[in-house]
Amino acid sequence: MIQLLVSPFLEGGGLKSFLMNILFTTVLFAGVYAVSNIRKHLITAATLGGFAFLGIWYSSIVQPTAGLGLALAILSVICQTAFIIYVIILILSSILQTTKVTIDTIYGAVSVYLLIGFGFALYYVLLEILHPGSFYIDDAHNLNNLIDWFDVVYFSFTTLTTLGYGDMTPVTAMARIVSIIEAILGVMYLAILIARFVGIFIAQAMASSKEEFFE
Repeated sequence: MIQLLVSPFLEGGGLKSFLMNILFTTVLFAGVYAVSNIRKHLITAATLGGFAFLGIWYSSIVQPTAGLGLALAILSVICQTAFIIYVIILILSSILQTTKVTIDTIYGAVSVYLLIGFGFALYYVLLEILHPGSFYIDDAHNLNNLIDWFDVVYFSFTTLTTLGYGDMTPVTAMARIVSIIEAILGVMYLAILIARFVGIFIAQAMASSKEEFFE
């Protein structure tokens, strides 16, 4: 969320990229720390996070456009995506196994929703690297005709929430298919999982209040 709030104020400078790298590196370390109590999860998360960390900063310093540098940048995006998917699976497995819905359960469900948005954004980055021109941005909103991290995050969350302003659109068949999948997933996740958790949480709170009243 901090990334989304800060990015618009840093347009057009190296400081923006540097800060985004710092923030995403923080996410990597936070994710690794969150699973550090279970050894097998720690090893997997640390491995994926390590490759992602190296790729993020290598790409920031060298700005690879071809060859080994580009391959490392692609590997970094893949590892970042895999890392987010792994964390999503861990959080979902935890909240789905809980016998009582608490406010932490709801926070976990919301965190998964946000991670889904960032995960699709990373996939869109990979898609644009492998197939340049997969997305089109209205010239009025993108004078330099370059798609950056904030652009794909913006597109991902407007798709996930089915808002769809239309100033950035998928062009290739693959980009359109993935966009459709994200839109469907976003609607179903809110309607089924989060709504269910909130409903159970409210029902539990009402039941608890009745018990206290009759006591």
